[in-house]
Amino acid sequence: MSKPIVLCIDDDVDNLRIRELLLHQLGYETITACSGASGLGMFQVADVNVVILDYAMPDLNGAQVARRMRALRPDVPILMFSGLTTVPDDVDGQVDAFLVKGRPVEELVQQLEHLLRGRKPPSHASQSSGVRESA
Repeated sequence: MSKPIVLCIDDDVDNLRIRELLLHQLGYETITACSGASGLGMFQVADVNVVILDYAMPDLNGAQVARRMRALRPDVPILMFSGLTTVPDDVDGQVDAFLVKGRPVEELVQQLEHLLRGRKPPSHASQSSGVRESA
C-alpha cells in the first residue's frame, strides 16, 4: 500500500520544514509549498490525499486557496492549520477541519487520520460552523 501524500502549504518555511520532517517520520509522503499560488500549482499536478493549509499568507489566503481547490477536486480533504483561534468568515465551509497552530502534534495526526478515512474529525478541532461537514 502506498503512503498517503500530504500537501502542506504555509509561508513560514521553518514551520513547513518541521511539519515535513514530522510527517515523514509518521510514514506520510509530503509535498510542500511556501505560497498559496505554488500550492495550487502542485495541487493541480500531484495526486495528493489530503491538504494542510495555512490561512494567513501574503499572495492568496487559505480561504482563496481552499475555494479554488474545491472547484478542482472537491473530494480531497483540507485541514486548515492556522495561528488564528477561530475559523475566518471567508472560509465559509471550504475546509473539512480547522486546527490552531501550537496544539499538540497528536491532534494534527488525529485530524489527518480521520480525514484520510473519510470521517469527520473530532469536534474539539472544529471551532465554528465554517467547517465543512464531511461524511
